[in-house]
Amino acid sequence: MQVSRRNWLAGGVAALPALRGSRQSVIIPTHEYAGDLEERLDFPADWQVRVMKMAGHGAPALSRAEIARRLSTPIGTPPLAEIAAGRKTAVITFDDLTRPTPVHAVAPLLVDQLKAAGLAESSIFFLGSFGAHRTMEQTEVVKKLGRDLVRRHRWFNHNAFEGLVDVGETSGRNRVWLNRLFHAADLRITIGGVKIHSIAGYSGGAKAVLPGVC
Repeated sequence: MQVSRRNWLAGGVAALPALRGSRQSVIIPTHEYAGDLEERLDFPADWQVRVMKMAGHGAPALSRAEIARRLSTPIGTPPLAEIAAGRKTAVITFDDLTRPTPVHAVAPLLVDQLKAAGLAESSIFFLGSFGAHRTMEQTEVVKKLGRDLVRRHRWFNHNAFEGLVDVGETSGRNRVWLNRLFHAADLRITIGGVKIHSIAGYSGGAKAVLPGVC
């Protein structure tokens, strides 16, 4: 059974009629940066359906103070302010709107720590880390970084086809070309969410660099 998007948006999840004979439904969040909508998935009565929730599901979002405290006491590494001491330039990567990472909540705190370490505001810039995805427009970057950071700092779209530097060859004999701005920065920071990917395992982590800015 198909229901038009217009009817769905007008009436919400409850407006969707159940599939004939269906006795079970699952509500999932969708459209992270385009409305934070909920969709209802209907399944036939004779299907075995079980929702597998991640550890921490339903936990309240961290407050600004809690995020700042955790950034100040990282696991297995010195604090960022200590690492940044003596550095001249810093790049902070961010993912695009296909990922729900709340960069706007984390990035300002990182900037504060970098400035406390002595970096000038003009020497801190942001770089979109999205591999071969399309470039982002300013209104989209505002959703990611927040209006204040976009106003105060330079930001750049990564281009997978130019502005790169050859950094060597992998064990599989693949050449690796890295974003020139990322490569040239004295300090490199990545922000990303660990999220399941239908094709490539999990996103986030080291993938913010490869393929993010390669």
